[in-house]
Amino acid sequence: MPNPIHGIIIINKINAAKQINKLQPSKNQLIWQRNDAEHIIRNDMN
Repeated sequence: MPNPIHGIIIINKINAAKQINKLQPSKNQLIWQRNDAEHIIRNDMN
């Protein structure tokens, strides 16, 4: 079962990545944030 707290952290990370992108568009930074969130999701599913 995924940890609900991790779900909140993932949402916060994604929202933070979107905010960062609005302030200073950087494709690499957004990709890094997304990969980090996906890594957490995969760990929760194991």
